[in-house]
Amino acid sequence: MATDPVPERAYPDFLRLFAETSAAGHHEAAFHALAAAMHCAEDAHDIARVNDVAVLMRQQQQVVDAIKPPHRLCTKSSHGGRGIFEIAASQADTVILRLRLQQRIEQAKAEP
Repeated sequence: MATDPVPERAYPDFLRLFAETSAAGHHEAAFHALAAAMHCAEDAHDIARVNDVAVLMRQQQQVVDAIKPPHRLCTKSSHGGRGIFEIAASQADTVILRLRLQQRIEQAKAEP
């Protein structure tokens, strides 16, 4: 099965946008760029990249939580006690589990 090259090409672009927007203090845009990178990695079935995004999400939550006065995306401002970056990191963890399960199913189907 041929893979779609678009997600693989777009992934580094979204990471670059994440880094730029985060460094400039545009944390909402940074969140969306990082979420887009995660979806590209997911579409490419690249577990390592999804994991890299999960790590970045958790790191970014720490960055946002350290901002004074508190940023609206910080954990303290959340309604459920978890910041948006942490929630997205949990989503990435779930994507990893699903991709691994899909791999196992495909391997089982390929066995005689």
